[in-house]
Amino acid sequence: LVWGGPWLWDACEVRCVGSSAVLDTYLGSLWMRRCVVGGFKPGLEVACNGVSVMVQARLAMDGCVIEHTGHLGGVGVRVDEKGRARLRGCRLASNDYGAGVNGEGRLEVRSS
Repeated sequence: LVWGGPWLWDACEVRCVGSSAVLDTYLGSLWMRRCVVGGFKPGLEVACNGVSVMVQARLAMDGCVIEHTGHLGGVGVRVDEKGRARLRGCRLASNDYGAGVNGEGRLEVRSS
């Protein structure tokens, strides 16, 4: 759970089963660089969402991997409720859905 910030997470691994591996919310500000986020493996050990960005939070991801998500309709990156996310040079793998944007959320994806 990320509140406030700005925070920098560098070369880390965040995994979970059945929920969001990272929840950036309530005006949170997070920059993730060279991180791996999501579930543990395909099948029963998946995260619902890799990263959820909501309630005016901001997220920047550079060179990250988002994988093994989709439990109960989840996605690799979910942006809702005026959240903003930017992915640059990231790889989304083994997700039911790569990205989802709802309401006034905004998502920018770049190859590099």
